[in-house]
Amino acid sequence: MPPRLSTQDHVLFDESIESLRPQEPITDPLEIGPSTSFLLTDFLISEPWEFRDFRINPSIRKELPCGNAAYISEINNPHWVGISNANLFGIGIAAVITFVTGRACKSTRDSHLCNRPVSPDAAIELAMMHPIRYAGSGAISPLISSTKLAEHRSSVARLFEKLHSIPHSEYVIIMQSIRLCHLSLLSKRDDYGLAYFLAVAAIEAIAQTAIPNAEFDKSKEKEWKEHFKNDEIGKELLAAYRALRNEAQKTGKTKSRFIKFISTYAPPSTWRSITQSNMFTETPVAPSEDLRTEETLTEAALLDLISQTYNLRSRFAHAGAQPPNSSPNSPGIPLETKREYQFIEVEHRIGDEAFTHEVPVLSETVLPTHELLIGIARHAISEWVYSLTNETA
Repeated sequence: MPPRLSTQDHVLFDESIESLRPQEPITDPLEIGPSTSFLLTDFLISEPWEFRDFRINPSIRKELPCGNAAYISEINNPHWVGISNANLFGIGIAAVITFVTGRACKSTRDSHLCNRPVSPDAAIELAMMHPIRYAGSGAISPLISSTKLAEHRSSVARLFEKLHSIPHSEYVIIMQSIRLCHLSLLSKRDDYGLAYFLAVAAIEAIAQTAIPNAEFDKSKEKEWKEHFKNDEIGKELLAAYRALRNEAQKTGKTKSRFIKFISTYAPPSTWRSITQSNMFTETPVAPSEDLRTEETLTEAALLDLISQTYNLRSRFAHAGAQPPNSSPNSPGIPLETKREYQFIEVEHRIGDEAFTHEVPVLSETVLPTHELLIGIARHAISEWVYSLTNETA
């Protein structure tokens, strides 16, 4: 699909999928030539990130009011990126880097700032697109060790090479799931339910490709059809059964493949390390006494908890219902234990008279956190991508 002549400050991610790995070379001589785009991060890139086909330059820090700042890196685009819509590559690589690092990155929605030096006014405009709170409530640290930055750069390079070596149809599916992870991390502060929904959707999108479709047993249906061939009521019952079976098959298959994908590519034994690697700090967090860890539950119980997130996804999609989590900011913690009192009526008698009163009862609900879901998505999708060529993530 050729890109629009003007993006009009709107993103169509299919254009960025094409920009990262074009199927046809640029033929317009006015489009051929060096181009630049931007990467807006929530962390400081202290040294250039050199790749085979492009380069991400060190961050420019732009101070903003009220404990906010922006981190702006110019990208020297690959030779195949057109000049007019140079930002499309920036959007695509921002999604890939977000997926690899677990940190929210963005790019510009149009290209009017691309292909030119970053002036003071341009720096302000870029900073306004992705301000990061570094002080105050909800602040995150923009500083990452040089060792961790080198690991991130290496992981981005490896994934970028992999995305260019697999069949194009699989590349598109993977990039669509990467985009869902990207949007989940970008939207988490604005709408926790949306972020939760997108993380589950990212897993589901790949699971439908990675896990073969199982068939329901239909061996008895021919026998039933023969039995009811002269029975109108029996025919109606068989038709109703088939309709219910098809609906259950559609729903059940999708959910079972979702669970199978997680148990295969991100089993519960990996969850603690998955959430630790997704943290804004590089210092491991000790499990809290108030939070159950995955070690206290069986693998079957943990997978059952994850299967419930599929239902939460449906409730959000069809009714806008938020997940029941009460701690949206839980770095390094895979499971949240939500405690609340419920009041039940208790009856007692004094002589012949009956009385009722309410008694508080403490209930506990164990819930997967967004940190766990997005960690599972990133880990499982990566494992599946590299399994295509018998590699490990």
